[in-house]
Amino acid sequence: MLVKCRYCDNKIDRKDAFKVVVDGKNIYYCNEAEYLTVLHDRKIRDDTYECINEIFGYKVINTALFKELSFILRSYSYDQILAYLKENKDYMISVIQQRDYSSEYAKIRYFSAIIKNGIADFKAKEKEGILFSPREMFYYARELYYHKYYDEAITQFKKFLNTGKGWRENNISACQFLGYCYHQKGEMREAVLSLLNSLCYDVPRAEICCDLGKYFYELKCYEQAIFWYAMALSCERNDESGAFISPDCYDYIPYIQLCLCYDAIKDYKTAKFYNDLAGKCKPNDSSYLYNKRYFERIS
Repeated sequence: MLVKCRYCDNKIDRKDAFKVVVDGKNIYYCNEAEYLTVLHDRKIRDDTYECINEIFGYKVINTALFKELSFILRSYSYDQILAYLKENKDYMISVIQQRDYSSEYAKIRYFSAIIKNGIADFKAKEKEGILFSPREMFYYARELYYHKYYDEAITQFKKFLNTGKGWRENNISACQFLGYCYHQKGEMREAVLSLLNSLCYDVPRAEICCDLGKYFYELKCYEQAIFWYAMALSCERNDESGAFISPDCYDYIPYIQLCLCYDAIKDYKTAKFYNDLAGKCKPNDSSYLYNKRYFERIS
């Protein structure tokens, strides 16, 4: 059965798709990376508006702001807008909150003009060979990935890591994105090595372990996949780290994937055990229910 990817609209076989359940409805993506892209875009959008509200000193509901941003988004992404706002937040607050404007609309227009000029300078840095700060390098590399410039993104992520000056969470994220880039290129060995490199910066994260498990599962290396999914279950979730947290990586995804791994090696008893655990996390999930019916048939 074919389903449509919510991110790119491609039609894919349901058994190969990455599925999430939202309000009891199944939503499909080509892969986990595309799903994480959607989550990232949503978070960056929300963070951008939160930062704008901090700059204005109140929650802006004037539709003029959304209209101005829609024009800016034709040329730049939320990633670029947020990066610029964070780098220049104090300056933006001083010109927005400490000056008199004839109207809120005039204030919004001035705010928009600052962003347009500022981001243009940000983009020009790369063309002119001006060095980015480590954080700018990370944001720029991530932007290249989201626009599917995988080779360029790989180069920039490596440049960022080679500075040795990145924030720990950004370093780990860069390794993960390098894995995504290589995975998209079909270079599985490099994808795995990129993820393993994240261990140079901290203990394994469940998100990294699940990616490793996924790649080994795709390679039909089931024992290795089992190892990494089991490792994900042993990871402690730290919501205070500042890192992007994928809650399902700490329970549901390892459980449901361990079910598939053990089924692949014909250990049906253990496979059913992990499917039951997945069902405790998401009792109405269609994958769990499908597996449940499968085990009932073969028992």
